[in-house]
Amino acid sequence: MKGFYRAIGVLSGGTLVGQLVLVGTAPILTRLYDVQAFGIFAVVTSVAMLVGLVASLRYELALPVAHDDGEAASLLALCLVLGAASGIAFATFAWFGGHMFGVGVGGRDRAVWQVLTPAIVVFYSISIVLEYWSLRRRNIGINAIMRVVFVGGQVFVQVGCGLLGMVAEGLILGLLIGHVARVIGFTIWTDAWPTLRAHCPKPEDVRKVARMYWRYPAFAAPANLLLEMVQLVPVGLVGVVYDTRIAGFFGLAQRILEAPIRLLSHSTSLMFLREAADLPAKDVMALFRTVVIRFTLLGSLGLLPIALFGPPMFAILFGEPWRESGRIAQLLLPFQLMRFIAGAVGNALTLHQRNDLQCITAGLGVVASMASFALGWWMELSAHTTITIFAIANACAYGLQLLAAWWVLRGAVGTERSLRTTGSQIAHGPTDRADNLVA
Repeated sequence: MKGFYRAIGVLSGGTLVGQLVLVGTAPILTRLYDVQAFGIFAVVTSVAMLVGLVASLRYELALPVAHDDGEAASLLALCLVLGAASGIAFATFAWFGGHMFGVGVGGRDRAVWQVLTPAIVVFYSISIVLEYWSLRRRNIGINAIMRVVFVGGQVFVQVGCGLLGMVAEGLILGLLIGHVARVIGFTIWTDAWPTLRAHCPKPEDVRKVARMYWRYPAFAAPANLLLEMVQLVPVGLVGVVYDTRIAGFFGLAQRILEAPIRLLSHSTSLMFLREAADLPAKDVMALFRTVVIRFTLLGSLGLLPIALFGPPMFAILFGEPWRESGRIAQLLLPFQLMRFIAGAVGNALTLHQRNDLQCITAGLGVVASMASFALGWWMELSAHTTITIFAIANACAYGLQLLAAWWVLRGAVGTERSLRTTGSQIAHGPTDRADNLVA
């Protein structure tokens, strides 16, 4: 247990430095770029992250639990091939029809959708694969450093482009360079590529691991896609139902509220998967309860300042024009708090390959999101009212995901206890069973 929290501390430490850089430079970026630029950047980021996350069909989730390096190398090759194919498919789509996105959100530069966004998809997908490879090697320190490298490269380019007078393209280029820097760092400081060369997986090896771990693309990929849609799609819906200015406010509010999620929730989720794989079901349940209770308290206390002083805080930190982002952040608090808690233990379902339940709860979240904004558009509700409905509905969806994880873990404890009892009866024979009945 101590090793678990120590690893979380290391990962969180790297994320903390990165988030401090993001928060520290945000007041500079909000003065270099206007609200519309942030709105376009938020929409581009949401699309690229959605595609990049599932580019390898989530086969990378199997890397930490692969039986040996040969199997892991085959998985790595499979992930890279799928990532490259997804990048090419997205680039083809963007080249012929991606300009529709640009027109829809106010961005007229076709290079944003035809060059920069496909490049982000490819490098983001590769960086995810290498992150899980590093997790397999227990290189927690490297993962933490790469988070700092990503943020540092991103904000350095964004500030530089802003000073040069670039608009949304500068923000998007910074995101791309951040992912490129992360891939280069993992390439230098992990043994992913040497291991791949040493084992040189054959096509039949790749096909074998693809069949062996079929549940990841069948359930984990759609579940993760739906979960990310709940987080990333709304900014685009805000831009469509209202305008890019409101989308810019919404995007900044999400960016600030995501800080604790990226700082602790994502790190804990990764370590939960790695740690729980070696624990009996009873200990996994105990770990689950501890994490949920602590994250509930931590999230409530951490978000309290925004709940009380959101608008003036945003006005002071980012400038008076951004006061509205503080109001939107207050409306999003129920959603982000439940996401913070459920995200920390979300891999409990992945551990038992029950991502089908994750698909169901995430699907409900997507339906709730679409319905919220459809209702806002149809009834001509204010942006605040629509965002409030969206936040409450998705908080409920994440609550269902948390209950599903608890139900699966409780079932695993019961199954383990039943197997242990059956094994004891077989070992001791009928006499021991009769004695137990008498007792």
